[in-house]
Amino acid sequence: PPPAQPTPPPAPPAPPPDADADGVLDDGTDKCVAEKEDGLPPDAKDGCKSVDPDGDGFVAEADKCPAEAEVKNNYKDDDGCPDVPRVELANNEVKLNEKIAFTAGKADIEPASQELLANIAQILKDNPQIQFVEVAAYSEKVGNDAATVTLTKKRADAVVKALTGLGVEKNRLRSAGYGAHCASDAGETEEAKEKNRRVEIKIMRLEGKDTGVELACAAAITKGLKPAGVPATAP
Repeated sequence: PPPAQPTPPPAPPAPPPDADADGVLDDGTDKCVAEKEDGLPPDAKDGCKSVDPDGDGFVAEADKCPAEAEVKNNYKDDDGCPDVPRVELANNEVKLNEKIAFTAGKADIEPASQELLANIAQILKDNPQIQFVEVAAYSEKVGNDAATVTLTKKRADAVVKALTGLGVEKNRLRSAGYGAHCASDAGETEEAKEKNRRVEIKIMRLEGKDTGVELACAAAITKGLKPAGVPATAP
């Protein structure tokens, strides 16, 4: 009789199915067998789509504001939340939504404001059509008028110096100090005083035309602090 043939090895077991063809097998690994894995965090291998309720690209687990979409504006763009930028252009003004902080009673800019200054400089460099601005500093009512005007002028000078150091052309900037003559809040509370300690950057020339933007205030002008026009040296 012919020699007995060896018994063939058993066929390998069939791989677990992958009903949604996402590469994650239906062996208990795929937690969502009816939908494809999208490869996004927090778990890129669980076989499920990550949930992004507001559609801003941040999945819910990593989104600090899952019901509100992130606003991409180069300011806190990694938290998934809408936000107001530190600096924006509005109504012929380089509007500051964060204060430039100075040492109390001095014109020294606090280190915490360096990033804000860099943001201001970047906006001016990115928008050469803004040809001339006035950097004006204001204060709450404290001490005598002359000293307050001097302090605010020095603070505005310090901001201009910082901006030129960050690459903004000097002939696009001028400084002004209006003391306490142009209060934005007439109250006497600490909150009112804080509002009155501020820097404003007004756009005086835009795309070759003077904007006519309002500078200072009637009270400052009455005290001899009338703003000049755009100088001949401006772009």
